[in-house]
Amino acid sequence: MYKVGKYLLIVFLFVSIASCSGSRRIAKEKERRPVSLGGDDLVGLTLRNNIGDKDFIISRFRLKYKDENVSKNASGFIKHSSDGKVLVSIRSLAGIEIARAYMDADSLKIYDRINSVLYMQSTDYMLGKFELDASLTDLLWGDLPEFSFGTESDSNDSDIRIYNLNRENTSFEFIVSGRDAKLKEVSVYGFNNDTTIINFSALQRFNDFFVPCLINIKNINRDIDIELEYSNIRFGKNKNMMFETGRVNEYRIIK
Repeated sequence: MYKVGKYLLIVFLFVSIASCSGSRRIAKEKERRPVSLGGDDLVGLTLRNNIGDKDFIISRFRLKYKDENVSKNASGFIKHSSDGKVLVSIRSLAGIEIARAYMDADSLKIYDRINSVLYMQSTDYMLGKFELDASLTDLLWGDLPEFSFGTESDSNDSDIRIYNLNRENTSFEFIVSGRDAKLKEVSVYGFNNDTTIINFSALQRFNDFFVPCLINIKNINRDIDIELEYSNIRFGKNKNMMFETGRVNEYRIIK
């Protein structure tokens, strides 16, 4: 795959989480404002502040990827539909489209525009390949997953609540802001103490929705750092979610 493939897949493994949910909640109309609540009340309010069941467009995102061998930068846009479809365009810093991808509950398609190659695979296969939990929906937008949290930890900061969860061989720690009723940080502890920390910051209001515009993802064991920065997010019906490609010289199944 062309060099963009490495950080394309890094983005896609998180976007795939958002697109694989089999069901979506119907959001109720509510007044959205920062409120300090505790316990289950805070979880409920934070879930109602999720945006994964909405149509929206992120007109521009910037991606920085770095590990011990590679450092890459790119930009692009994301379209998201209320039924979980996601369309992503990846562009070079010069603004030239390098690749695009389309994801829904069934499949993932990546079009490498530079080499005119179309990559395809099922969403379930990709989740299994990266050992992802399908119930972690919409972390890419800073949404709190709909889990039944096991325990709540004490915090020295009265503004935040810490919720713990164990699922099979993975444990999670979710830090939620009581002031904003939004997710602040997630720590994921997997096999062999593999640790990934996802931090959500730069919270901004778009229409009636709060969205973290800066997401930092760090894998401690593999020394991977990813930064996603969003700007100009618009909510409203996405009429065109078509996955269009140019000339395709080769079709490949993602292994």
